[in-house]
Amino acid sequence: MISEHKKAITALVDATEAVLTALEKHKIDPDQLADKPEFKVLVHLLKMVIDSQFNIPNELNERLNEFSEDFGLDNLVKKTVH
Repeated sequence: MISEHKKAITALVDATEAVLTALEKHKIDPDQLADKPEFKVLVHLLKMVIDSQFNIPNELNERLNEFSEDFGLDNLVKKTVH
């Protein structure tokens, strides 16, 4: 199980760095962004997704699954950006 945790942490670090690098290319200060509560929530959500891929129990994943119908996200995603 330790190797799965190590892989998950490495994947989370790589994904977080990739997001910050991509946003920096668009003139968004990564240091300022990393301090925002919204970014911290994003990192927790990324961790949840990665943990589920490695079958690592994650309390946030369990709680979100319980409340997923209440969020109505499927209805919001139908709108496109372009």
